[in-house]
Amino acid sequence: MNKILLEKLKESLTAVLPITVIIIILNFALPSPSTGPQFLRFIIGALLLIGGMVLYSLGSEISLAPIGEIVGNKVTSTKKSH
Repeated sequence: MNKILLEKLKESLTAVLPITVIIIILNFALPSPSTGPQFLRFIIGALLLIGGMVLYSLGSEISLAPIGEIVGNKVTSTKKSH
């Protein structure tokens, strides 16, 4: 379970972190950077987005993957030909 969790965390970080870093760089490169509450809200939002993606993909991996394997095995085990 921990291996799957770390894999999903890595996938989520790979998806969200580059965009987050670009937005942070642009924030401080512009003449009037937003600091304080707005910047803190953005960082918290990015962390919550990563956490949500991890939980969603972990849940779908745990629940839907076994169902797909069972259905796939049943489909391939039938010997009906049309």
